[in-house]
Amino acid sequence: MGALPVFHRLTMGMVGAGLCWLTTRQLALFLSVAGPDRLAGEISVRSLSRQLLVSKPVITRALHSLEKARLVRRVAHPEDARMVLIEPGADADELLAKLETVLAGELAR
Repeated sequence: MGALPVFHRLTMGMVGAGLCWLTTRQLALFLSVAGPDRLAGEISVRSLSRQLLVSKPVITRALHSLEKARLVRRVAHPEDARMVLIEPGADADELLAKLETVLAGELAR
């Protein structure tokens, strides 16, 4: 079986779990901040921009949506007041659990 049918079923599972509001970019960004394979060290708009190969304004817009959903939060850098760091938000663990359930169901097939 090819990868696209698996991706399709995974996407359908996400829709069924109420995760359809997330864009692919937002999901990639969220997992880079809160997922088990998250970026090491301090996570900034710049580091996310480099990893996802998109501009900083694109990251900022995606972060705004994720922040409104309480999935990420912006915090001041402890030593450099000009810099903002990105951390998992209050509802990050809940979304990670839903994603894990959808993925585990698909992998069990």
